Amino acid sequence: MEVAIFLGEATAGSANAKFKRGERYPVMVFLRQARDASPDFDSAERELAARGWSEIEFSKASHGFPVENLNSVHPHAGASYEDALRNGFAAIVFPRGNSAP
Repeated sequence: MEVAIFLGEATAGSANAKFKRGERYPVMVFLRQARDASPDFDSAERELAARGWSEIEFSKASHGFPVENLNSVHPHAGASYEDALRNGFAAIVFPRGNSAP
């Protein structure tokens, strides 16, 4: 198994107390999937939607990147990668005005 990373934007719903409902935020989604599989955009969207996000639009996805570089992107990216590897999914939502790398 490996983890694919998806970059995009999503709209916060009422289930997301930390984020203003109806506002769009940059997101980085980590999804565990079979090694050598193409990034599964549908599964990544379903997982994020199950956590109260809507209007999800991914701009790109990749896997097979150097994991040791993740924390240079965001301080929690390495831990999110490990969470996804163990649990199947993790996500980082960036504050408005910022963009996912």
